[in-house]
Amino acid sequence: CMVGQSLDSQGIGQEVVPPYYSVKEAVFPFNKFPGVDTILGPEMKSTGEVMGVGKTFGEAFVKSQLGAGVKLPKSGKVFLSVKNSDKPYVAQMAKDLVDLGFSLVVSKATAKVISNAGIDVVAAEELVNGFPCIVNMIARKEITLVIMTVDEKRASITDSRGIRLAALAARAPFCTTLRGAQATIAAIRHMDTYDLYSLRDLYKTMSPVEKHDVSALIPGGRFTPEEKDVSHLAKDVAAQMKLVTRGMPEGESAVSTPDVAASRINLFIRQPFTESGQQEQDIIAQVLQLIDGINGFPYNFNYLTGGQAESAATFKKSFELKTSLPFTPQNFRDHRLTLLDQADAVVNIRVGMSESSAFELAYHIFKGRRTPILFLVWKQAPVKTTLLKELENLCDITYLEFEHVHDLKPGIQAFFSKRVLGSKSVPQIMNAGSANDANHGPAALVGDQEN
Repeated sequence: CMVGQSLDSQGIGQEVVPPYYSVKEAVFPFNKFPGVDTILGPEMKSTGEVMGVGKTFGEAFVKSQLGAGVKLPKSGKVFLSVKNSDKPYVAQMAKDLVDLGFSLVVSKATAKVISNAGIDVVAAEELVNGFPCIVNMIARKEITLVIMTVDEKRASITDSRGIRLAALAARAPFCTTLRGAQATIAAIRHMDTYDLYSLRDLYKTMSPVEKHDVSALIPGGRFTPEEKDVSHLAKDVAAQMKLVTRGMPEGESAVSTPDVAASRINLFIRQPFTESGQQEQDIIAQVLQLIDGINGFPYNFNYLTGGQAESAATFKKSFELKTSLPFTPQNFRDHRLTLLDQADAVVNIRVGMSESSAFELAYHIFKGRRTPILFLVWKQAPVKTTLLKELENLCDITYLEFEHVHDLKPGIQAFFSKRVLGSKSVPQIMNAGSANDANHGPAALVGDQEN
C-alpha cells in the first residue's frame, strides 16, 4: 500500500505469515552520551532501527544485534543477578550458559538458587579479598556479558546503576530483562551458523495462510506486557512530568521561559570514581542518577565528562582510544581543560580528597569561563581547605552538603531551574585584579590542598 498498490491488487486477502522470523531492533547511541542509564524507560529515543531475518528466532535476533552494533560473546565470564520474581527461571538460564561454554559470576542471592540446581558458580561477594569487585572486573573486560534484572523501584535502579555504567564503558552487552536475556542466549547459539538471504527470494516464499500460534518464538512465549507493567510505565511518565516542580516553592515554575525549556547545555561533571572505594563509588552512582533524573527539566544535558565508570587501571587506555593521543600528563590536562572550556555548568561531586578536582576548579574560576558551579559535598568528606570555601565572590557557586543522596534532589533541581544557562548565560565577574594576582591563582589553590 505504501507504494501505491492495494492489498487486493497484490493478491493478499488474508493474513500473510512468512516461513521465517524477522526481528526489529532499535539503535540507541548510549556510547555518545556518557552517564545515561541503559535500563529501559519511557523517555528513551532511538536514532534508527535495523532488522534481522532468519529461519529461527535466534538467528534473526543475532542478526538484529549485529546490525545495531552489538557484538555478542561466544565465551568468557557472565555476570548474572536477577530479581526475586525472575529466580524461578534463572537456573535454566544458567544451565544454558554453561552448556554454551560460559563460566558464571553471580550475585550472592542468585548464586544460592543456581547452586541448589547443581550448577557451579562463583559468588561475586567472594571476590572482595584478593580479587577486584564486579565493577572493576567489567571495566577490565573480564566480564563479556552482563545479565541483571532489578525491581522497578528507584532505590534498586539507583543501586545497580554503577554496574550498568561500567558495562557501557567496557562495551559489554547488557540484558536488563528476563526475556531479553533469553533472546540473547538463543542468539548466541547462532553466532557461527547464521546464513544470508535475499529479500527478493524471501518475498517469493510468502503466501496467505490462516492465523497460527506464535507462542514458540522463545521460551516463555510471546512478548506481551502485563497489565502491571503498563500501569508502571504510566506512573513513571507521570512522575517525570511532576519532577520539574518537586522541591520548588508553591506557585513557582521551574521553567522560566519556553526558550530555556528547549535549551541544550554542556555539563561538566567532576567525579572521582577512579580514586574512590566501593562506598564512595556507590554514592557517586546515586548522585549521577539524581542528576540524570532531571535531564530535560528544564535543560537537556550533553555530558562532557563524568558519566563513565572507569577503573584506575583502564582510564588511561580509554583516553588514548578516544583522543588518539598517547597518555601523558600534558595531553590529559589539555584534553580536560578543553572540555571544561565548553561547559555551561560544572558539577563537582566531593566524596574524598582530590587534587585534580582542586586544579580544575582553580582553572575554571581564574582562567576559564567561570560558568556556574554546583559543589556537592558528602558530609563525611567536608571541605577542609580554606581556599576552597566561600568562593561566591569569585563566581556563581552553590554548595550543597548531604548525608543521604536523596536529600540533594531539591537543591540540584533548584540549581538548574533558577539559572539561564547555555548561550544566554553571563558568568560572574571576579573582583578587579583578582585574576592577575599571582597569590590568588590556580597554583596557590592547589598548593593549599593538603592544609
